[in-house]
Amino acid sequence: ARSRAYGGNGIGLSIVKAIMDSLHQTYGVKNYKDGVCFYFDLEADR
Repeated sequence: ARSRAYGGNGIGLSIVKAIMDSLHQTYGVKNYKDGVCFYFDLEADR
């Protein structure tokens, strides 16, 4: 499995999703020929 090759256990994106949903922020995934881009927008007060 790919996760074994990179040492992950597959829960990282689930955690990000839960956090971003609880903060009402946006996130997503874009697939490309050479890989994947994970992105998010996080609003913060100054």
